[in-house]
Amino acid sequence: GEPTNELMALVGDELGRLAGSNRRLPATTFILLRHESFADFDAYMEVALDAQDLGAELVGEAVQVVLFHPRAQWGDTDAADAADYSTRSPLPMLHLLRGSDVQAAEVDWVRIHGSEEAAPDIQATNAALLRGMGAEAAHAMLEASFQQARAAERAAVVAEDSS
Repeated sequence: GEPTNELMALVGDELGRLAGSNRRLPATTFILLRHESFADFDAYMEVALDAQDLGAELVGEAVQVVLFHPRAQWGDTDAADAADYSTRSPLPMLHLLRGSDVQAAEVDWVRIHGSEEAAPDIQATNAALLRGMGAEAAHAMLEASFQQARAAERAAVVAEDSS
Protein backbone atom coordinates (compact mmCIF):
# COMPACT_ATOMS: atom_id res chain seq x y z
CA GLY A 1 0.00 0.00 0.00
CA GLU A 2 0.85 3.67 0.17
CA PRO A 3 2.91 3.60 3.43
CA THR A 4 4.99 0.74 2.04
CA ASN A 5 5.65 2.50 -1.29
CA GLU A 6 6.63 5.71 0.51
CA LEU A 7 8.87 3.75 2.87
CA MET A 8 10.70 1.93 0.07
CA ALA A 9 11.30 5.24 -1.72
CA LEU A 10 12.70 6.74 1.51
CA VAL A 11 14.86 3.66 2.18
CA GLY A 12 16.22 3.77 -1.37
CA ASP A 13 17.08 7.47 -1.03
CA GLU A 14 18.79 6.95 2.34
CA LEU A 15 20.74 3.92 1.13
CA GLY A 16 22.14 5.99 -1.73
CA ARG A 17 22.91 8.95 0.53
CA LEU A 18 24.73 6.82 3.13
CA ALA A 19 26.65 4.81 0.55
CA GLY A 20 27.85 8.02 -1.09
CA SER A 21 28.57 10.03 2.05
CA ASN A 22 32.00 11.17 3.21
CA ARG A 23 33.79 8.08 4.60
CA ARG A 24 35.66 10.20 7.16
CA LEU A 25 32.41 11.12 8.90
CA PRO A 26 30.18 8.55 10.64
CA ALA A 27 26.83 8.08 8.96
CA THR A 28 23.68 6.36 10.13
CA THR A 29 19.94 6.79 9.69
CA PHE A 30 16.99 5.75 11.84
CA ILE A 31 13.71 5.44 9.98
CA LEU A 32 10.82 5.40 12.45
CA LEU A 33 7.77 3.52 11.18
CA ARG A 34 4.91 5.31 12.90
CA HIS A 35 2.09 4.15 10.62
CA GLU A 36 -0.24 1.79 12.50
CA SER A 37 0.25 -0.95 9.91
CA PHE A 38 3.80 -1.48 11.22
CA ALA A 39 2.67 -2.14 14.82
CA ASP A 40 2.06 -5.80 13.92
CA PHE A 41 5.42 -7.61 13.98
CA ASP A 42 4.60 -9.96 11.09
CA ALA A 43 3.43 -7.09 8.87
CA TYR A 44 6.52 -5.10 9.84
CA MET A 45 8.78 -8.04 8.97
CA GLU A 46 7.38 -8.32 5.44
CA VAL A 47 8.27 -4.68 4.77
CA ALA A 48 11.54 -4.76 6.74
CA LEU A 49 12.81 -7.77 4.79
CA ASP A 50 11.90 -5.96 1.56
CA ALA A 51 14.00 -3.01 2.82
CA GLN A 52 16.94 -5.35 3.47
CA ASP A 53 16.54 -6.85 -0.02
CA LEU A 54 16.45 -3.34 -1.50
CA GLY A 55 19.66 -2.52 0.35
CA ALA A 56 21.39 -5.63 -0.96
CA GLU A 57 20.22 -4.82 -4.49
CA LEU A 58 21.13 -1.13 -4.48
CA VAL A 59 24.30 -0.89 -2.39
CA GLY A 60 25.36 -4.43 -1.45
CA GLU A 61 27.28 -4.45 1.82
CA ALA A 62 27.93 -0.69 1.74
CA VAL A 63 24.93 -0.18 4.07
CA GLN A 64 23.38 -2.58 6.57
CA VAL A 65 19.65 -2.45 7.28
CA VAL A 66 19.11 -3.51 10.91
CA LEU A 67 15.61 -4.28 12.17
CA PHE A 68 14.06 -3.14 15.48
CA HIS A 69 10.48 -3.61 16.69
CA PRO A 70 8.72 -3.41 20.08
CA ARG A 71 7.59 -7.05 19.73
CA ALA A 72 10.66 -8.49 18.03
CA GLN A 73 11.00 -12.24 18.46
CA TRP A 74 13.49 -14.18 16.36
CA GLY A 75 13.64 -17.75 15.17
CA ASP A 76 12.65 -20.43 17.60
CA THR A 77 13.21 -18.36 20.73
CA ASP A 78 10.77 -18.61 23.59
CA ALA A 79 8.53 -15.55 23.97
CA ALA A 80 10.27 -14.85 27.31
CA ASP A 81 13.82 -15.07 25.89
CA ALA A 82 15.66 -11.97 27.08
CA ALA A 83 17.88 -12.10 23.96
CA ASP A 84 15.00 -10.80 21.84
CA TYR A 85 15.22 -7.50 23.70
CA SER A 86 18.44 -6.76 21.80
CA THR A 87 16.30 -5.82 18.80
CA ARG A 88 13.30 -4.31 20.55
CA SER A 89 12.66 -0.58 20.43
CA PRO A 90 9.93 1.85 21.47
CA LEU A 91 8.77 2.15 17.85
CA PRO A 92 9.15 -0.07 14.80
CA MET A 93 12.22 1.19 12.96
CA LEU A 94 14.93 0.47 10.46
CA HIS A 95 18.51 1.40 11.34
CA LEU A 96 20.69 2.00 8.29
CA LEU A 97 24.39 1.70 9.12
CA ARG A 98 27.21 2.31 6.69
CA GLY A 99 29.16 -0.95 6.45
CA SER A 100 32.55 0.76 6.58
CA ASP A 101 31.60 2.31 9.95
CA VAL A 102 30.75 -1.12 11.35
CA GLN A 103 34.06 -2.49 10.07
CA ALA A 104 35.96 0.47 11.57
CA ALA A 105 34.28 -0.14 14.94
CA GLU A 106 35.35 -3.79 14.81
CA VAL A 107 38.95 -2.78 14.01
CA ASP A 108 38.88 -0.28 16.89
CA TRP A 109 37.58 -2.96 19.25
CA VAL A 110 40.49 -5.25 18.38
CA ARG A 111 42.97 -2.34 18.78
CA ILE A 112 41.53 -1.19 22.12
CA HIS A 113 41.35 -4.69 23.58
CA GLY A 114 44.80 -5.67 22.31
CA SER A 115 43.38 -8.84 20.87
CA GLU A 116 44.45 -10.73 17.79
CA GLU A 117 40.99 -12.27 17.65
CA ALA A 118 38.23 -10.70 15.63
CA ALA A 119 35.72 -8.49 17.41
CA PRO A 120 32.91 -10.51 18.94
CA ASP A 121 29.59 -10.81 17.13
CA ILE A 122 27.63 -7.82 18.44
CA GLN A 123 24.25 -9.53 18.34
CA ALA A 124 25.55 -12.64 20.13
CA THR A 125 27.27 -10.48 22.75
CA ASN A 126 24.11 -8.45 23.34
CA ALA A 127 22.00 -11.62 23.54
CA ALA A 128 24.33 -13.14 26.14
CA LEU A 129 24.32 -9.93 28.19
CA LEU A 130 20.53 -9.73 28.15
CA ARG A 131 20.11 -13.40 29.01
CA GLY A 132 22.44 -12.81 31.95
CA MET A 133 20.26 -9.91 33.10
CA GLY A 134 17.07 -11.89 32.63
CA ALA A 135 13.85 -11.12 30.80
CA GLU A 136 12.37 -9.14 33.69
CA ALA A 137 15.27 -6.65 33.79
CA ALA A 138 15.39 -6.42 29.98
CA HIS A 139 11.65 -5.76 29.91
CA ALA A 140 12.01 -3.04 32.55
CA MET A 141 14.69 -1.32 30.43
CA LEU A 142 12.45 -1.43 27.36
CA GLU A 143 9.47 -0.13 29.33
CA ALA A 144 11.61 2.76 30.59
CA SER A 145 12.52 3.62 26.98
CA PHE A 146 8.80 3.48 26.04
CA GLN A 147 8.02 5.93 28.85
CA GLN A 148 10.83 8.26 27.76
CA ALA A 149 9.64 8.11 24.14
CA ARG A 150 6.05 8.91 25.16
CA ALA A 151 7.21 11.81 27.35
CA ALA A 152 9.34 13.22 24.52
CA GLU A 153 6.43 12.89 22.11
CA ARG A 154 4.09 14.71 24.53
CA ALA A 155 6.69 17.48 24.96
CA ALA A 156 7.03 17.82 21.18
CA VAL A 157 3.24 18.11 20.77
CA VAL A 158 3.07 20.77 23.51
CA ALA A 159 5.93 22.70 21.88
CA GLU A 160 4.26 22.42 18.49
CA ASP A 161 0.90 23.58 19.88
CA SER A 162 2.45 26.60 21.60
CA SER A 163 4.23 27.87 18.49
